[in-house]
Amino acid sequence: MTFFPFVDPNRRPQAEIKKMTEELTQKFQAIDPDLTLIHNDNFIDYGPEVFPQLSSIYWDPRVAKHPMEHFVYSEYLLRYRGYPLYWFNPYGEQIYEYYRKPSGASDSSRQAVKVIDQAILKVIHDYQVHNLFYWNDLFPEKQLEQEGLKPYNRPSQFIGPGELVSSPFSFTDPKHRPLAAVEKNTEFLETQLDHLDSQLTVIHDDSYIDFGPDIGHFLAECPYDPEEDEPDDPIRYLSHYDYHIYFNETPIYGLSPYSIGTSFHGDFFNGGIANVTYLGLSKELDDAIEVIMRKYMLYNKYYWRNNYSYEDFQEIVRNYKKTWKLN
Repeated sequence: MTFFPFVDPNRRPQAEIKKMTEELTQKFQAIDPDLTLIHNDNFIDYGPEVFPQLSSIYWDPRVAKHPMEHFVYSEYLLRYRGYPLYWFNPYGEQIYEYYRKPSGASDSSRQAVKVIDQAILKVIHDYQVHNLFYWNDLFPEKQLEQEGLKPYNRPSQFIGPGELVSSPFSFTDPKHRPLAAVEKNTEFLETQLDHLDSQLTVIHDDSYIDFGPDIGHFLAECPYDPEEDEPDDPIRYLSHYDYHIYFNETPIYGLSPYSIGTSFHGDFFNGGIANVTYLGLSKELDDAIEVIMRKYMLYNKYYWRNNYSYEDFQEIVRNYKKTWKLN
């Protein structure tokens, strides 16, 4: 990545930013009193030549001190009835993930947003065009006029209420993870576990398929059940784990990007105990193993970053690291 000095060019006076925030608040309130606006005081406008390029880079949690970890992607957050609706900055807007997916026709919140969405976008786009004038010296007059039309030509990302149509589950590997990435994951686990204890080993299951966060979490929570599912259910033949971790050749954990499975000595339903306990491994060692597994699960999220907006992904990674104390 090319080094960029994150220095505020200070093209926009603070007094004008405050005035713009007040005006936007009034305009949104006029559309619907349930709309509330929050300004991010840490936002820096690096200009139309720089900001769009920076804001198209995801935070890569695999890289220590990655420059996008603390990057502020949006200047404003617009909430509707207390919940996020739009994040926006002078160069674009992003609707909340909930409104980018289909929903049932009875969704009252979506029905209400459908009525006001175009009016909201008009206010956002007016703000974006106004912001161009802080940078008008960068463009010839004719090009400035063309730049001013671009926001109004962007279609809404909103998906209105309608009938939900279930689609059949595809068992084709989407291959979001390049082979080189899988090999790098394996090397990471091997190296980290070996540093903890040379008796720890890991084996990769080449048949495992990463279907992505939505399906991956579903399969992790609802694996094949011989008592409930049909004998020929294709889920029966899917590998549940990406990796198996052993201590001195005894399995202790199964690991996928979406779940951790504990291996047991004896029957779990008849007094069996976790192999970690059976082997007498210390809590300190077990905790350290979990940190490594959680890091692998975190790093795997990067291969599915395009499922999220840049800001959503940043927040997901930040919350995950905080929850599992990976900082």
